[in-house]
Amino acid sequence: MNWIVFAAEILMVLVFIYWFILQLSGKTEFPRWMAFTNVLFIYVLMRVVLSFIPVSPFRLGFANGLMSESMFIWFAIMLVREISGTSN
Repeated sequence: MNWIVFAAEILMVLVFIYWFILQLSGKTEFPRWMAFTNVLFIYVLMRVVLSFIPVSPFRLGFANGLMSESMFIWFAIMLVREISGTSN
């Protein structure tokens, strides 16, 4: 049953990598620099932050929600860009 979780993670990562490639190649309405606001980059950045947090219940909760928190930050970045009406 553990293989299902692993397979789901791979499928999710593949989508984010594909989105990164599309943005970097300029095939989206977003500017190319926004490829670096990808969920995976935010995840890695938050993983680095996690290494500085001492062992505590907060750290455990932070670690368990890293992907969700990364996606929330990414959606917030997209929302700010949409509201500001910034063009390419």
